[in-house]
Amino acid sequence: MSFLRWINPLPLFADLRMFVREYVSTRRAAGLLQGLPFVISMLLLGVLIGVSHFELRDTTTALQERLQTALADEDTEAAKRLVRQLRRDQPNNEFLAFQAGRLEWGGPQHDAAYRQLFQLAVRAQYGPAAAFLIEKDAEAREEELQHLETMQDRLAVVEVAVRRYPKDYRYAALQADLLLADDRSEEAIAILEPLADIDPVRSLQLALVLRKQGDPAAARQYAHAGIALLDKRDSDDVSVSNQLLRAALNQLLENWEEVFRTLQPTQDLSAEDQQQLRRAHARALVSYSRHQQDTLKPDEAVKQGFVHLSQAVRLAPNDPQIIGAVSSWLAEHADADESQLAMLQDAVAQGMSPEFSHFILGTTLVLRGEGQKAAVHLELAQEQFPTSPAILNNLAFTLATQEEPDLPRALQIVEVALEQSPDHAFIRDTRGQILIKMEDYKRAIPDLEFALREPRLQVEAHRSLAVAYEALGQQAIADRHRKLAKEKE
Repeated sequence: MSFLRWINPLPLFADLRMFVREYVSTRRAAGLLQGLPFVISMLLLGVLIGVSHFELRDTTTALQERLQTALADEDTEAAKRLVRQLRRDQPNNEFLAFQAGRLEWGGPQHDAAYRQLFQLAVRAQYGPAAAFLIEKDAEAREEELQHLETMQDRLAVVEVAVRRYPKDYRYAALQADLLLADDRSEEAIAILEPLADIDPVRSLQLALVLRKQGDPAAARQYAHAGIALLDKRDSDDVSVSNQLLRAALNQLLENWEEVFRTLQPTQDLSAEDQQQLRRAHARALVSYSRHQQDTLKPDEAVKQGFVHLSQAVRLAPNDPQIIGAVSSWLAEHADADESQLAMLQDAVAQGMSPEFSHFILGTTLVLRGEGQKAAVHLELAQEQFPTSPAILNNLAFTLATQEEPDLPRALQIVEVALEQSPDHAFIRDTRGQILIKMEDYKRAIPDLEFALREPRLQVEAHRSLAVAYEALGQQAIADRHRKLAKEKE
């Protein structure tokens, strides 16, 4: 950088003026004439500096105006060129640093731009950089571009946005979401409490967190508050999002009649909105069937459960959550009577797509001990959904337990299922049981011990662990697992 670019001429002019006044007041006339060339030289230097400064300022202003025009016109290449020119004279200008990173986002220099913007947001606490990164982070999962890499990075950037834009509650809401995802519930609750006073969505979120923490009274309080906020809204606002929110709040309060009334679709809704309400209605029926297990006598709960699940299948035949619920219900109630199973199978046949119908029918057959028939249906389902963990697990189980088991293929299939759901207790149990049959006892033990986390799997897992430890010569551990299996029968 040259000398003239950083001298401010205004203080210099003042110093020159003082110098001339002092010089004149302390010199005789003859002396003045002798020193006059020096005074004139100093004055000319000051004029030169001033002219250079104002020319530079005019040039900078012109470049800034051109930059604003290029940004407004989305002329990226021109904007990049102008930013580079301006940054040579203003390397610490945060606005220019932000524009430099923003303009390179998604291009060949994307990684460097990301690092620059992250440092600008977190170290310099520059709000626009934080807001930009938050926006791009939300898009990154679809665009598969570099985004905030860790939960800590996300929280650091969001905290800057919260400080810089305290009136924009969206950033506080995002901060609460991230804290919950990071298992920092107490910190999230502190942020959600003021938000719950103005946003029923946050009332529901806070109620769910409090219920999970074992405070049902506080959860109900916030659920009621959320409904009150919805009631204050424009009575003409009958959007689907409001219907879904109201239903969720009432479900938390176990106001089931209101839940199902709210989720009834009307003719004036689009086909997409009607489908969304039907899917929510179906999921509510699943939740209601679970609720009845705790409130009705066992036989009546099973009977009503099949009724509700059949209705759910007809409302949302291909919804993965409904498929999973039906599969779990069948696993829990394999001893249900033929009329109940027939009712559910009829609903499956009428509503579901063929591949899901094959999955449910195959699952029902394997629970009935008809392995060969079950394998046919599950093979057909697996052809359509080659990576579905539920279908793969049930097919692997069927292949391993039929009269002539195909253990190598069963193991291969369950390995694919575990790639999709590595921490699913039922799938880990399936692999453990297959490995026991293959006499690979050492590999089976970790899967079977993992399966003990699921109460419904504990008896069989303990029995198989006893077999494994006995085969490995650890009789004391084997005896302990046999004793636990008998206690839990």
